[in-house]
Amino acid sequence: MRTTKNIFITIFLFLISICLFSQQKIDTLGNSKEKDKSIFDDHKYTHILSTRLKKNKKKIQVKSWTNKKIYKLSDTIILVIEANRIFKIWEKFNLPQLKKGITRSNLEIKNEKVISYSLIQYRPKQVGKIKIPRIKVKIDGKIFKTKRNKIKVIP
Repeated sequence: MRTTKNIFITIFLFLISICLFSQQKIDTLGNSKEKDKSIFDDHKYTHILSTRLKKNKKKIQVKSWTNKKIYKLSDTIILVIEANRIFKIWEKFNLPQLKKGITRSNLEIKNEKVISYSLIQYRPKQVGKIKIPRIKVKIDGKIFKTKRNKIKVIP
């Protein structure tokens, strides 16, 4: 009897927490018209991603991108690294103008196709232009590089 009551209370509290967190969520990325979306949920923000990889490509694809090119100093910058295979960030990269925050990863398999993502949150430390270097990732024992990205931080 006591165990059943504890389980009921735990489920009840879990449902309440979901309701409370859902009121704080905001959509930070993506285009709602896209069909291929991934959802990252860290209880504060919901990140809806639309893949930027070319469809129906069998060769390995790796991309890095941000959802905007211009950010305010108070904004959170989300760097997305995605591939159509499972990957590992091979070499650490340094962005001294940014303060690194949470990193999230996700793997999706849809219609026998793999899409893997890593999201890295940053906060700008200063105003100016920021060059995001080519990011090296390892897939199936080989090293692949993303293209460079540029963003601008304004006051």
